[in-house]
Amino acid sequence: MKAFRAPAPVEDSEEDSGVAYMDARLRQSSARDRADEAVEDAFARLAALSVEALANPLQHRELTGRDDDMVLNGVHLVEDACEGDFRAAVESLQADGLTFELTGPWPPYNFVKSSIESAR
Repeated sequence: MKAFRAPAPVEDSEEDSGVAYMDARLRQSSARDRADEAVEDAFARLAALSVEALANPLQHRELTGRDDDMVLNGVHLVEDACEGDFRAAVESLQADGLTFELTGPWPPYNFVKSSIESAR
């Protein structure tokens, strides 16, 4: 499951004051904080429906082919019986300027290392 956030719009201000600039930066920072919290909540919610969940490194736009920034590259090992609930949960996450994208199912190669370590 991947989550993307559209880049913050650049606001043209008619004011040349530092106050207008700082207000705009504060609004952007606040929006980023809300989005970060939404991503953390989404990952936790989906992890609860998973046997195992990991956050992989984020991919750059060149790899994703998208104009927006990836903010989560989550991989989830989901039992077949829970697939419908998992898909429904992903669909319900669209909020706060974030777009969630579900891909797969994929082979569980992301979890091989942890499986080997737990078998030792």
